[in-house]
Amino acid sequence: HGGGDVQVEGAKSAKPIAYMPQDNGARPVLSVYESILLARMQGRRLKVFDEDHAKVEEMLRMLGITHLRSRNLGDLSGGQRQMVSAAQALAQDPQILLLDEPTSALDLSHQIDLLSLLRRLADEQGLLIIVALHDLGHALRFSHAAIVLHQGGLIACGPTGEVITPKLLEKVFDVEARIECCSRGRPQLIV
Repeated sequence: HGGGDVQVEGAKSAKPIAYMPQDNGARPVLSVYESILLARMQGRRLKVFDEDHAKVEEMLRMLGITHLRSRNLGDLSGGQRQMVSAAQALAQDPQILLLDEPTSALDLSHQIDLLSLLRRLADEQGLLIIVALHDLGHALRFSHAAIVLHQGGLIACGPTGEVITPKLLEKVFDVEARIECCSRGRPQLIV
C-alpha cells in the first residue's frame, strides 16, 4: 500500500491488512507463542495486555497448534510453520487478509482444515480474504470469487464457478478438464 489511508466500508482502519507469505522467514529462536504474540503487537505498542495473550491462545486453539506453543520455530516442519504463520496473520485481527500459497506445505487434511476455517471466517465475520492458490480444486471448493492471471495479465475474474471453466483451463493451462459436482454438491475438477 502506497502510504495512503486504507478504508474498509468507508472507515479508516488501524489494522486493516495482514499478510501471510508463502515462507515467512520467521526468527527460528522464537517460540511459537512468542512469534504469534509478536505478530499481534506489530507496529502497535510495547506493552502486552491480557487481551493479547487471550488472542494468542485463541489462535493456537483455532488452528489446532496448542501442542506447539513452546516449540522453537526453527524446530518445526514446513507445514507446522505454515500453520503458525496463519495464526500470526489472524492474531492481528485484520479486516483484509492476504495469503500467498497458505497450503503449499500442508498435508491434505490440514489444507482442508485451514481453507475451511478461512471460508468460515469470511462467511461469519465478513473478513475479506485474498488467497493465491495453484490448486484449482481448492479454489472451486472454498472461494466465492476467482481471479486468473497468466503471463502477467488478467485473464478472468468473477464468481469462481463462472471463472474456472473447462474452456479457461484449456486456454490458460493447455489442459483438457471437466468440472462436475460430487454427491455432496461440491464442484470437482477432473483432469
